[in-house]
Amino acid sequence: MIKITSGLDAESFKEFGKSSRILSWVAMILGLLGIIGFGIEWALTGVSTIVYIMIFTATFILGLVFFIMLRTNSKKLIENNYVNDFTFEDDAFNVTTHKNGEVISTRKIYYKEVSKIKESDLYLFIYVDRTAAFVVKKQDASKEDFNEVLNLINNGMKK
Repeated sequence: MIKITSGLDAESFKEFGKSSRILSWVAMILGLLGIIGFGIEWALTGVSTIVYIMIFTATFILGLVFFIMLRTNSKKLIENNYVNDFTFEDDAFNVTTHKNGEVISTRKIYYKEVSKIKESDLYLFIYVDRTAAFVVKKQDASKEDFNEVLNLINNGMKK
């Protein structure tokens, strides 16, 4: 049994949401380019196709809304000072989440339920579905414990 306590911080959210932020920026840029292109076409030809402006405007707005939601949700989670206590066992791990010292949830996740793991220089992301992951700071565990956790998860996922 391996126990690790890991708090959530701004850097972990920044790294976790990187691909989503990139996607929202791409949507905003494509939308903006489409709107500008539409304006240029309309100025040069006097012909306007409302469908195109609607598509590009919607793309821009969706990207902007998604970006704002990511920032807002990240800030709220960071402000709540969540701390996760992980207990890694042979076939599953338990997560007890604390907010300001008070237990707010407990969950047991079998390794076979883990959809993927992603390791960065500072964090281990344990995905339980495509959009939700538990974050373990590498600095919160010894190298031996961290490697054992990786082995437990990898072996459990293969079963």
